[in-house]
Amino acid sequence: MSASALEFSRPIDVANLPAEGRAFAIEASASECARVTTRLGVLAVESLHAEGSVRPQGRVGVVRLDGTLTAHVRQSCVVTLEPFDVTVTAALERLYDASVGDEWADATDEQGQLVVHIGPDVFSEPLVDARIDVGEAVVEQLALELDPYPRKPGAIFAATS
Repeated sequence: MSASALEFSRPIDVANLPAEGRAFAIEASASECARVTTRLGVLAVESLHAEGSVRPQGRVGVVRLDGTLTAHVRQSCVVTLEPFDVTVTAALERLYDASVGDEWADATDEQGQLVVHIGPDVFSEPLVDARIDVGEAVVEQLALELDPYPRKPGAIFAATS
């Protein structure tokens, strides 16, 4: 997805990171929150903020992103259908590696079977053009943190007989 198509894009150039890294603090605007709301399929993303650092990790071409995200989200209860607010605070951790390619590029064998080759960089994301998009990493992590079946505190499902 191009940076212009992302709902919350904050690219960081990591080509010449100092050894101690570089700190970041980002916050989504109201229009970015509205676009993230649509992407995540929630009632509203009231606010979205992240802070942390990016720093070189070991060998050349490997960058570590560490931080924390905080979001205030309005979801719909699966039991009562009432809206309720949730505060999400989560760790943001990613490892980017310039030597990682597209693991799906040759994902099928001669018989059309899906084959994924797992190597030592399995938990690294591709580092392309020495840039990482911290905003996109934040939205991805927020999506993982949200309860897919949100329940308002105190909501109880009562089966009818």
